[in-house]
Amino acid sequence: MNELNKPFDVGYHDLGEAGADLSRVPFGKLIGNIMTACVDAQESAANAAWNYTRNVLEQKDPIVFTYLDGKKPKKIAVPLITIVPLPYLSLENVDIDFDAEVSVDNRHTSQFLVNVNNESAVSETVQTARSSANMHVAINATTSDMPAGLAMLLNHIGGGITVIDVPKPPLASKEDVAGIVSSLLTDIDKNIADIFTATTQAVVNYDPCRDKTDPFLARTVLSIRTNSAALSAKYPKPVHEKSAKPFADNGDKIIDNSGSYRGGEVAAAHVIWTRPRVLSGSNQYTPDDFDILSIVLSALLWRKFNGPISLYTDTVGYNYYISQMGMRRLWNGDVDTKALSNIPGSVPADVFWNAGKPYAIQKIIDSKKKKSIAMLSTDMLVWGSIYPYTGEKKVVAYYPENLENNEAVYPAFENLSKSKSYKPSGNWDWNQRPFNTALTYYKKPDLAASYANCSKSFMSGNTADSSEKVAHMAFADQRMFGLCNGDVPTFLTHAEETGKPFTLLWDSRDIVLNGQISPAKLESERLVMCKELSDAIRQHFSAITMPDSVQAILDKYE
Repeated sequence: MNELNKPFDVGYHDLGEAGADLSRVPFGKLIGNIMTACVDAQESAANAAWNYTRNVLEQKDPIVFTYLDGKKPKKIAVPLITIVPLPYLSLENVDIDFDAEVSVDNRHTSQFLVNVNNESAVSETVQTARSSANMHVAINATTSDMPAGLAMLLNHIGGGITVIDVPKPPLASKEDVAGIVSSLLTDIDKNIADIFTATTQAVVNYDPCRDKTDPFLARTVLSIRTNSAALSAKYPKPVHEKSAKPFADNGDKIIDNSGSYRGGEVAAAHVIWTRPRVLSGSNQYTPDDFDILSIVLSALLWRKFNGPISLYTDTVGYNYYISQMGMRRLWNGDVDTKALSNIPGSVPADVFWNAGKPYAIQKIIDSKKKKSIAMLSTDMLVWGSIYPYTGEKKVVAYYPENLENNEAVYPAFENLSKSKSYKPSGNWDWNQRPFNTALTYYKKPDLAASYANCSKSFMSGNTADSSEKVAHMAFADQRMFGLCNGDVPTFLTHAEETGKPFTLLWDSRDIVLNGQISPAKLESERLVMCKELSDAIRQHFSAITMPDSVQAILDKYE
């Protein structure tokens, strides 16, 4: 008989019949099988650990990490086996609990006679005891120490890990970008949007501010250079003046647009309200070179491709830009100071810094002009005709903003400050998304009336203070535009979209003029942007005699 199958003598002989039953239980087999299973499990775990380790060791390509050491990017190549855990498991202990209860039947029969109604019956009673048995096995497995040989191997491999400096990517110059664009131009009428897209993809490694690693600034410079190169490829000769009297103060058209207007002229308006900046400073209006260069390039590009442009400003703005800087010649449309003089003192200028826009729109509507209009921010550059994006559309915004998960900019209406008499329209859809209004188009000026009136009504007498200006200006402008116009078409589908002839300088302007960084970095970034803007002006409008004040600024960044 197999030893494991022999009855195991556990000393129960003195228990009578119950002891005899227990002595016949094969404890050796029960416990032995469990121990054998544990040994087999340990063997399987060892084989699995070996196969896993071998597979990891066979991975020839190391894992490469890139990180910044201060400002310098570095790479470190690490073998896979040194960074992944190896599955070494062992059984620490095995607890076996076995309970057995022997079944013994004790039958006791009692008979007695019962006489009921002269009938007799026999009663019998039987008592039986039942048996049961159960076994509980508890196994505790833990991670065992790494084998000594493998530890020596890992120490050897780890000793060969080296760190290398990452070479800086080549900087794409304006000449490089221009060459890429020129090679793409096989036909003078090639869709320029395709050129923008392809050029952007070709210089994706371009990072003009790699020492500062600011993504907004890098993206803006890339947009300027890409659009500027595409413009040079399509119009290789600089824009020239049509008359011998450059920038005549009477507003004569000075730019030969060579028939580039498509779908008719669109009159644009720049709005410069100085009161917010004067209040935030030392009661003086002193714009930065960045502001001047942005205004110049924005105005000239619009005139080249789309039509006349007017200026709506206040007395301080007129004295600075027209009287002091001599820049009247830039705007070949109206220069108006009456519209913004109608902004009442009840509109807090330190909150609603862009309040001049709806008042300028109201002045345009009141003038009974029928021509299509565009409201153009002074930091908005349009490098081509807007007709492909407007066509016969009635209203077009720059791009949609995100209303959801943006409570800081677009809080619930009930959380905004209002005047006591203000009541919103009952027809508004509060789920309507807001729109960025750096560039807005109206096929007819009257289409802007609802937005202008509602915006002015919300701002007048508003009790918000300057700490709440972002949310309240965003409501009066971006949210109000959506609430009054509905879900309109847009020039861009989102803020980061590339491949179209638009550059918005807002983020870069905020960085170079208001950035929370060291003065040295701030000045460095400001110089980067000023040079890019001045280079673009010289590239495309060098044949135009600039006002002396503007030329002096251009010379600073040559």
